[in-house]
Amino acid sequence: MAHYAKIGLDNIVTAVTRIDNKDCMDPEGNFIEQLGIDQLVAQTGHDTWIRCSINTSNGQHLNGGTPLRLNFPSADGNWKYDSELDGFVEISHPTMNSFVLNNNTGRFEAPVAYPDDGNRHRWDDENAQWVQWMSQNTTSSK
Repeated sequence: MAHYAKIGLDNIVTAVTRIDNKDCMDPEGNFIEQLGIDQLVAQTGHDTWIRCSINTSNGQHLNGGTPLRLNFPSADGNWKYDSELDGFVEISHPTMNSFVLNNNTGRFEAPVAYPDDGNRHRWDDENAQWVQWMSQNTTSSK
């Protein structure tokens, strides 16, 4: 199946749909992205569709293939198509205002790498830093 994202105002993904691969093939059996777009425009009357891949996340293909447009978006209001990156990117991080968009993954990340000290940390958004909240030797009781 081929997947396409319906693009609304401000390039926000408003729906994701799928169509049969055979509907995207030319007479020689080559996959042509535009054929799928043409079919969706004819079916829906909406003119902006962009192909996406259910096998692409964080700029990687989940099965080792070639990633397509950074991420497989959802229509939850937190994804948009970025034409400069030719990819689907998060609009924002829902709780961390200081996170920044990684152009290679299309996702928001802390501006500082997670500490590699064996301890557990939480993000302090107000101070834009990782704060240790549990050491490696700490055990919790229930």
